[in-house]
Amino acid sequence: MGTREEEDVTEIIEGLSFEEYERLEGLRASDLKLLRRSPAHWVAARKTRRDSPDLEFGRAFHAAMEDPKTFRDRIVVEPEFSGRTKDGKESTRSAEAREKREAWLADLRPGTTVLKAEDARNLTGMIEACQRHKLVSRLFESGRRELTIQVSDPETGLVLKCRPDFISDGGFVVDLKSTRDASHGFFTREIFSDRGSDSRYYVLQASHYAHCCRLTKRFRSDHFVFVAVEKTEPWGVRIYSLDEAALEVGERERSRVTRLYAECLRKNEWPCYDEHAEQVVIPQWVRYVEDGE
Repeated sequence: MGTREEEDVTEIIEGLSFEEYERLEGLRASDLKLLRRSPAHWVAARKTRRDSPDLEFGRAFHAAMEDPKTFRDRIVVEPEFSGRTKDGKESTRSAEAREKREAWLADLRPGTTVLKAEDARNLTGMIEACQRHKLVSRLFESGRRELTIQVSDPETGLVLKCRPDFISDGGFVVDLKSTRDASHGFFTREIFSDRGSDSRYYVLQASHYAHCCRLTKRFRSDHFVFVAVEKTEPWGVRIYSLDEAALEVGERERSRVTRLYAECLRKNEWPCYDEHAEQVVIPQWVRYVEDGE
């Protein structure tokens, strides 16, 4: 992945499906997030990768925002299937229920999006909330959606890729985020917090996108916007813009992890955690409770 050091790559591709983008050569932001944990975790994830329900829902939200009217026509709410077990009991987990579901799925037309009833309701609510939001509507008025960018990184020679949700004619790179909480306190932590294996650390993704846009010499890279949309009623929407200082935080880490990957690729070594003993220092956020309190 991302090894064409002998040639300079700059590709801007329109109309590429997500599946085609997945197969395209290049290091992407989600790779960087895994590599931050350790190169070994990145290798393991490539072997066992499967989409989580949250990721599938987020992908459906992006497709819906790209073309709301057409997407509504493609949504099908999945009914509940049940059948008899070996002992004659009715169950949704029986082999007969699975067979019914597989037959139902096989009859669907290509491109159909299958959703649970609650997910379909929430997805519709999210789309309508974005359409009612004046600033979000203005952001998406004119620009280019789901554009695939593939570039050569001058620092490492690696091929990088990204797929911004929207690049407005006004120069804003817009990234849609479905979230359980769009409030400032929660979502700011999603942007900057890098603790834990499921850390979002969105500032790293933003910096990767900005770096790729800058290398094309066709798109601005200093205006990055997150549109955070809550996944449940009332489907709250908030816009967060990153300033140069925020992008610089992510840029330092983006550069470090990209160089780490290039080094692992050169040596064909994919280490996990450091092997030395690490002293645990009590974090500032730990609260002490006195006996008897």
